[in-house]
Amino acid sequence: MLPSLFSVKKLFIPIFRAFLAVATLYGLCGVAYTACDPAELLANTRQPQSALETPLAYHQTHTPQGTLHWVQLTPQHHLQVAIASPRQAVESLGQHHHTKLLVNGGFFDPNNGLTVSHVVLPDGTTHSPKNNPRLTNNKKLAPYMPAISNRSELRQLTCSDGPRYTITPHSDTLPANCTLNWLLGGGPQLLPTLTAEAEAFWATDPETGKVTRDPTGIKRGNARTAVGITEDGDLIIALAQQPPHMPGWTLTNVATELEKLGATQVLMLDGGSSSSLWVNNQWVPGMWKNGEPVVRRIYSYLWLPSAQ
Repeated sequence: MLPSLFSVKKLFIPIFRAFLAVATLYGLCGVAYTACDPAELLANTRQPQSALETPLAYHQTHTPQGTLHWVQLTPQHHLQVAIASPRQAVESLGQHHHTKLLVNGGFFDPNNGLTVSHVVLPDGTTHSPKNNPRLTNNKKLAPYMPAISNRSELRQLTCSDGPRYTITPHSDTLPANCTLNWLLGGGPQLLPTLTAEAEAFWATDPETGKVTRDPTGIKRGNARTAVGITEDGDLIIALAQQPPHMPGWTLTNVATELEKLGATQVLMLDGGSSSSLWVNNQWVPGMWKNGEPVVRRIYSYLWLPSAQ
């Protein structure tokens, strides 16, 4: 004799309710009385990837000058600045830190290994160009030292409304209700305006108009490293790579491409043979020489701890 429909429902409903209770407890199903998706069940049973295994969103933009390699970070990413002592190549530093992101930092003097840019580390240690005798004792640079000492820098702040990145001249005071976490000097600013002359990256003879100072080759093609801040406060870290047989990047080229990405402020870091990027366990050289990627030991760098 077949059981009645009523008895089947009476038997099935408690079993079904028990299943839903267990499924809800373990996060396996959605709202009650909806079907469980097998793919969702499987996804919930997988172990999450470690932060290091989860790659950063890394982008490449191909242009007539070369390839722009870039990553965009929020202020909540705990980006850090550090000094390589002794100086090391970006690839070696990336492997040493087991990090997802590392890029070369500010200017330094390759002859004595001392900084030409201001750096303040997270522990408060200060590195100043004023402590570099090849700068301070150079009579030809004496007229430019006030400008060199006040070049623009990237700052990471903790403010009452949360973390924040700013790009500002060294002498600028901190905003109200903000404390400094670290800073990295570079220059010049490209956006919103070019500050090359104000920061002694460019000078001309007032009578003849002849260029008398151009240490970074503003209008020459080269590999470049830059950081940009978007209107929403995100930080763009960019390597403007000069592959073999490509013309390379002027400062105007870099400003144009980063503005397309949404940057409203842009600061140059050290470039040329120093430009280099480590991203997602991969080294990205900035330029090549005689068919080989250029490797240079750098002084300062930005890096992202692997726990993110």
